[in-house]
Amino acid sequence: MVVVLLLNELIQSLGHFFNSLLYMVFILFCILFVNRTAPIECTENSAALFWCNYYPTINGT
Repeated sequence: MVVVLLLNELIQSLGHFFNSLLYMVFILFCILFVNRTAPIECTENSAALFWCNYYPTINGT
C-alpha cells in the first residue's frame, strides 16, 4: 500500500516536471519565433540581454 502511494507521488512529480519542461520549451520557441519576425535590440536595459550574450549572431552582429 505504501509503495503504491510512493509511486503515485513519483508519477505526479514527474508529470509536474514534464509540464514545466514543455512550458520552458514553448517559451523558448516563442522567443525564437518573435526574434525572427522582429530582431531583439541588444541594449543595456534590454530584457533579452542574456540572450544577446549567448547568441550574438542572432542580431547580425
